[in-house]
Amino acid sequence: MPLYEYYCSECDLKFDLLQKMSEVGKSAPCPSCHNKASQVLSAFYHYNVPTYIQKKREDLAEHLVDIEQRKEREPHLNFDKHLEGARKRVAAQREMKKEIERVAGKGSDAPRKYKEFMETKRLFEKQDSWNTD
Repeated sequence: MPLYEYYCSECDLKFDLLQKMSEVGKSAPCPSCHNKASQVLSAFYHYNVPTYIQKKREDLAEHLVDIEQRKEREPHLNFDKHLEGARKRVAAQREMKKEIERVAGKGSDAPRKYKEFMETKRLFEKQDSWNTD
């Protein structure tokens, strides 16, 4: 049985309740004051696993911050080439995201659709090259 989270505004109590999916309603009796408590979305429900692109963007941002901090700690070293390379990777990620959105639209499955589209495109190009010979 799933665990649902409820909140009672009368006694300011948040509590969990095990219920069958068929029994779930918008309200449940509060165990403290027995008034109706409303169902709330739990933090677990809102947990979102970052997509590959989001994770790459976060990693690159952390990398840029690390380079900037190291540049401040060790000013005698030349970090400009590392910063430039990281900035180029960030720009490339942004361009890739724009390309994916242009071809496959927005959504969590857009990278998969884009990959399938590109594989199909390569297959057709390969077949065209066979036909021209």
